[in-house]
Amino acid sequence: MQEIVEVCSDIGATIKRLAKKHKIHPRKIDFEILGLNTFLIKGEELQKVSAQALYEIAYSPYEMRQFYKVRFFVRGKELEPFLFSIRSEEEGTKLIAAISLERLPALDEKFIPTLKHFLQKRMALGGYIWGLGGKRMEEEIARFFATLLKRSALKGGAVKLTLCELRIPEAIKPASLKLLSKPYGQGRLLEGSELLEGAILKVEAGEVILRYRKPTYKAAWRSCKGEWFGEGSYPIGIIKGEGLEQVENEENIEYKAQKEGFASILEGRLSVLEMPIIESLDFKRSKNLADLGIERLQILNEESSMDAIAQGVELEIPYLVVKGNVGPATIVSKELKINGQIHARASLSAEEATLLFLKGSLKASRAQVKFCESAHLVVEELKASYLGGTTTFFEEAEVERLGSNNTLHIGKSLRLKEVMGKGNVLAFDPFASKKSKRQLDWLNHQREFFEEVTRGGHWREREIHQERVRIKLFLEEIQSRQTLIEGMGEAVARELLKAQSSQELRLRRNERILEAMRHSKERLERLKEEINTLKERVLGITLECQEGIGEENTILFRLPSGESLEFIPPYPLGRVGLVKTEEGEYEVSYERLFKGAKPQGGGVS
Repeated sequence: MQEIVEVCSDIGATIKRLAKKHKIHPRKIDFEILGLNTFLIKGEELQKVSAQALYEIAYSPYEMRQFYKVRFFVRGKELEPFLFSIRSEEEGTKLIAAISLERLPALDEKFIPTLKHFLQKRMALGGYIWGLGGKRMEEEIARFFATLLKRSALKGGAVKLTLCELRIPEAIKPASLKLLSKPYGQGRLLEGSELLEGAILKVEAGEVILRYRKPTYKAAWRSCKGEWFGEGSYPIGIIKGEGLEQVENEENIEYKAQKEGFASILEGRLSVLEMPIIESLDFKRSKNLADLGIERLQILNEESSMDAIAQGVELEIPYLVVKGNVGPATIVSKELKINGQIHARASLSAEEATLLFLKGSLKASRAQVKFCESAHLVVEELKASYLGGTTTFFEEAEVERLGSNNTLHIGKSLRLKEVMGKGNVLAFDPFASKKSKRQLDWLNHQREFFEEVTRGGHWREREIHQERVRIKLFLEEIQSRQTLIEGMGEAVARELLKAQSSQELRLRRNERILEAMRHSKERLERLKEEINTLKERVLGITLECQEGIGEENTILFRLPSGESLEFIPPYPLGRVGLVKTEEGEYEVSYERLFKGAKPQGGGVS
């Protein structure tokens, strides 16, 4: 992204728009305020206010807004000069900055201008009006600098500065804010709702989610963001979002659910959605998702330094979208989208996965990954922009840039655009994917079974043949002496008939055993052929590289015999494969890549 100069009133929204347009993370965009103007909004009219008059007209009954001329640019690697947080207090009329003493620039003549510039940036980013605090801010900055010069008196921690403090009139009747809470399954309006802690609540249509009792003050007042309160406008502090209707009377303002759904608060906005949106998920909250029947979830936490999904979370959900970083968590999903960095100890499993930066492990049917570093992947189909130090098992893959020290197990095909690094091992492995490995394991299991059945079959078959001969002779003898037997009496004839039936049954049983043994041998031979056919799939595996793969990398072929054939490219190659000669030997086939010329064929045994 090139430097861009724009005039805007919402710097945060502009940064997000530019980040989306240029496909970079919002935190990578920095800015410098080149100038600003303050306006009072009188209906549709904008009245410009000078910096000198800003504090004097702070209590005029109009909304106030600042417009900035801003230079946006890509942030360098240097650290910010200060670490601090900003928060508002007392109905938004007081703005406090807590500046850490652990990171400070040099205490020279540039310190105060640098701090003022940094405070101006952060206040503008938060929507606070610069200069509304009047002389108080100048005094606070001077006091802070004087305190730092006596550094020996400081012992770490942070120093607080009051950046803006406006009058708040005396309250005749204070405000009261209650939110829906369901700690025991039955909803109640409480001041300490779980919604404020990032929880999700299932709500019915018409259910009251928020009730704000309007305050009564002796006069109207202004917040540090320039908002005018007390004359039909109130500092509820929670914005009405999607899925809610606002009902107002003289005493209260209520937010009611327009439909059945899930209520949650994100960045101060309360919404009721079919697919809830939250800022982060910890172990405690993750256990509640299944109880609520949530099958689709969004976690939006792009601009926070904390993980969107915290350490120890074990989450199983059909559809999950995460914009933010994922800590050492376990996630199982059908469709998974993560636009952030994934911790090295994170474990992901999905049918379809779209990931930005993977350092952990992934099992998926189909995966699109922007960056992989020191990761472990087992997938059927893979598309990746960059792989570095990664172990991958796949059927088919397309990789734009291959870094160093990767081990890629290729089940069917690999298409590379560019090999940037060295020390890579590209293994032609017909059993790289879970599906083909399961198929091989099943065939081997059956082979072992039928080998056990037929083991020692020669001696068993000989014994059965000998017994068949004896039984047949016995039956023939009975048949030839039938007339004699009939004269021996009824009891003798009955016993001989019983013996005849028993031997006939045994003869049929032996016939079945012999037939089964013949089938076992045939089945065993077929299984061996199927296993060998699977192993010879290595001959159909293809490797293509648009820019060529060279001698600093190794190609391995898993031969049907179980041995490995190692091949180091003698020069940049555009295509590599394995062929079987008429003599039954295996050879590496390849096409040499010449810059500006067509690939030429070749081979090496």
